Amino acid sequence: MMPGIDGVEVFKKMKAHPQWKDVPVVFITAKSQHHEQGAYEKLGAAGVIIKPFDPLTLCEELTLMWKGYKSKG
Repeated sequence: MMPGIDGVEVFKKMKAHPQWKDVPVVFITAKSQHHEQGAYEKLGAAGVIIKPFDPLTLCEELTLMWKGYKSKG
């Protein structure tokens, strides 16, 4: 949790800024409902990781998300 702002607002601010608009964003969240994950993806997120996550597979998950993000763009 971030005080005073949430991840979606940070995401929107990043995408509105020319220097940051093309940076892929992965949300890490405890919101595990399918529709919640879909909302992040509709925003344009490169992916969503649900807490708790396995730190041993995190690198592999991020790599797959990055490859999928690059193939979309």
